[in-house]
Amino acid sequence: MASASASANDTTKNVFDDGKYQTVLLKAESGSCCSKSSKVPVPPPRPLLIATPSEAGEFPLLVFLHGYLLCNSFYSQLIQHIASHGFIVIAPKLYTLAGSNANVDINSTVATTNWISEGLHYLLPQHVQPNMRKLGLVGHSRGGKAAFALVLQKAATSLKFSALIGIDPVDGICRGLQTPPPVLTYVPHSFDLDMPAMVIGTE
Repeated sequence: MASASASANDTTKNVFDDGKYQTVLLKAESGSCCSKSSKVPVPPPRPLLIATPSEAGEFPLLVFLHGYLLCNSFYSQLIQHIASHGFIVIAPKLYTLAGSNANVDINSTVATTNWISEGLHYLLPQHVQPNMRKLGLVGHSRGGKAAFALVLQKAATSLKFSALIGIDPVDGICRGLQTPPPVLTYVPHSFDLDMPAMVIGTE
């Protein structure tokens, strides 16, 4: 009996195991930083890190928003791990310096999302295709606030998100000391969303 149980556990996948795809990590400067000789005719509005499978196929997309005063590059290993499971992960650098107002983060995410349909294919390997119908939004810490704000229609995008994940999302210091625009309203059912949503947190 014990050996049968141990055998069953051996086949269980560990969440930290890489997926079946080899990945590549790409960098792209924003439009204001690109030279006229750039090979990308439609440069992104913000500097990007893109983790993608290197093998041929059509893959769902994730837009990954970094946390407060962090850089998108800090998440390189994480987004490559996600890409190994068959996703294209786009991680914009939302700002250089940030104050308390999170509208900058939200507007940067809107601009990046709107750019995806016209500019992303120039940066991906030729045999890798994005599935625009499967677009998820992930945010860590203050990036989580921006993600929730976006799907709660604090701003509009040209593409529709189909899933939402918050990793330790925050909305300011505490109730009454939220950073603008406030996301938590403390009104019942104010988070009724038309998509699957998940919060990964420590509290």
